[in-house]
Amino acid sequence: YRFYGGAFPHLADNCKVEYYSYNYADTKANDIGFRLCATTITNPGQPEGPEEPTAPAAPTNLVATATGQTTVSLTWTAVPNATSYNVYSNGNLVVSDLTATTYTVEGLTAGTEYCYNVTAVNEIGESEHSTEACATTEEAPIVIETITVNGVSFNMIQVEGGTFTMGSVYNPYDGITDYADEEPAHSVTLTTYSIGETEVTQELWKAVMGSDSPASWGEYMGYDDYYPQRPAEFISWEDCQTFITNLNQLTGKNFRLPTEAEWEYAARGGNRSMGYMYSGSNDVGEVAWYSGNLVDEDYKTKTHDVKTKDANELGIYDMSGNVLEWCNDWYDDDYYGNSPGENPQGPDQAETSANHRVSRGGGWGHEAEFCRVAKRFSLEQDKCASNYGFRLCL
Repeated sequence: YRFYGGAFPHLADNCKVEYYSYNYADTKANDIGFRLCATTITNPGQPEGPEEPTAPAAPTNLVATATGQTTVSLTWTAVPNATSYNVYSNGNLVVSDLTATTYTVEGLTAGTEYCYNVTAVNEIGESEHSTEACATTEEAPIVIETITVNGVSFNMIQVEGGTFTMGSVYNPYDGITDYADEEPAHSVTLTTYSIGETEVTQELWKAVMGSDSPASWGEYMGYDDYYPQRPAEFISWEDCQTFITNLNQLTGKNFRLPTEAEWEYAARGGNRSMGYMYSGSNDVGEVAWYSGNLVDEDYKTKTHDVKTKDANELGIYDMSGNVLEWCNDWYDDDYYGNSPGENPQGPDQAETSANHRVSRGGGWGHEAEFCRVAKRFSLEQDKCASNYGFRLCL
């Protein structure tokens, strides 16, 4: 083994830096010693020295899942240098200082979309917001009350109160017909009520009134056919009041005709509305019996059995087509410009130009444009026609 540097007995030439001598590894002498040396070993891919702490990256893989009518569960992937997490919704802090990578948001509203972001936090600071994740809570079940009168049962659908835009919002027929009485579109707020799943049927009319039809029925129809599941027709507004009085005596309830606002809100689908032109669809043929499909194989049928077309968002049938449906309100073509914003009841009779009540929905003989949920009709309250019926409200 070599040794360098010379020693105390050596001459000057032997102490030069380039001079070396050598000996066996086990040699010992009073002029041989050693000096320590250290080498820093760096692992591949690792920085030299301690790493400077940094703020965490934004969490990834955020998933929002509706787990009920009032809850949404959130999960995300852990961030390595995060000590906690914060949850936000629409920029507002929902919860902070979470140590887990899951969280369940509670106390939400049924049938509503909620969107969330998550941030990671450590001693340095807070990360950017994660990508947004959204979920819609489950719809609350529709409340249905079944009422039986003299062996005939019918359903009343609960319509949860809410706010909607009443009147013409989009009318593809502008320029063809005057729809000024549908304007202006205006905001209306209603409290909760119930409305008939179907129009009052001939079967229910008979169960309540004891006869197949009102007195005017035979006068107009000219034949004695009885169709239990078709709407009661040739009904005047005054006939409706007689029926409702009898029904209330039989049931002890307070049935009535819907207000015009209640009718339109239910036809639009209430707080589950998808914004359709007709009640439950933008395709009139899916939800309505109207002039385009009114006859049967014998070319005799005007009305059809209820519940033979698709229901709307609330499970209500035939609010477009089949028969026009009376509302409780007096008719005024300028009413929308002065209508109250909450639970409007229609104008006073003194404000109307004629003895007309509102009717809605279009009937079997109408073209599609007249079956729109915004379309308004009117007729004298003591008059009736072959396409006039009604629907109950409670």
